[in-house]
Amino acid sequence: MGKTIFELLTKEELNKIPIGEISFVAFDLETTGLFPPTNRVVEIGGVKFKRDRIEAYFNQLINPRCSIPKDAYYIHHISDEMVADMPRIEDVLPSFLSFIKDSVLIAHVATFDADFISCELARSNIVPPSNIILDTRNLTRFLFPYIPNYKLETISQYFDFEADGLHRALTDSTICFKIFRECIKRLKGRWNTPFYELVKINGQLYKFNSYQFQRGENGFLFIERVTKAIEKKEKIKIVYINSLGKSSERLISPHAIIYYKENIYLNAFCYLRNEERSFRADRILKLF
Repeated sequence: MGKTIFELLTKEELNKIPIGEISFVAFDLETTGLFPPTNRVVEIGGVKFKRDRIEAYFNQLINPRCSIPKDAYYIHHISDEMVADMPRIEDVLPSFLSFIKDSVLIAHVATFDADFISCELARSNIVPPSNIILDTRNLTRFLFPYIPNYKLETISQYFDFEADGLHRALTDSTICFKIFRECIKRLKGRWNTPFYELVKINGQLYKFNSYQFQRGENGFLFIERVTKAIEKKEKIKIVYINSLGKSSERLISPHAIIYYKENIYLNAFCYLRNEERSFRADRILKLF
């Protein structure tokens, strides 16, 4: 992948560019749950735009290789049947990264989407891109301090947006774009405002994290042994204790080791459950 605008320009140079000259992508994900190391992405949506003109869309369902829990289905209504014949995340990410190249990204509650993409990149052994990510929740809190709360639904109602199909990736991406557009209207210079003014309002800038493979020992898990199994595509057996304290022996095909914050997770296909699973390293009692 070639260098992006974020690697070619210094921070000072980027900050002098008017907002209207920058390409933006508002994006959103639907997932199997709320915790990036153990849950998976099932849909990615994106809206690319410059000023208030939409230039392109990205919309793709993804096979997570595991069952979609009922509580997640009740939110986004994406079923196992809908994703059964869809591509896997490692086949979708390259086209998504191509779509967002040279764009400033926008998400609502950006840490959620950034962490999920970061973990999926690590599982797929893909280097994270250098895109800057803005958060429409931060922007609206500053520019519209009287909205009752800053959930996507509430902000949509406040602006009287059509919000049919909320909690689907492309719909939420489009709503995110519309919210961003309303935020720009509150700026004195609107689209001619220097980018650094928007950065100051947003506060912390977000980026994708590099959750790299970790080597060494962690409790009972011998990372070197698992790494070799990943490289050779071997099956291994583990004895795993779940959150309820029950242990079971499982045959697995390990795919990735992810270091996420304070913990290490082993992503693998579990033949006991016949689906993709994530195992916390400190709960693996035995590896053989």
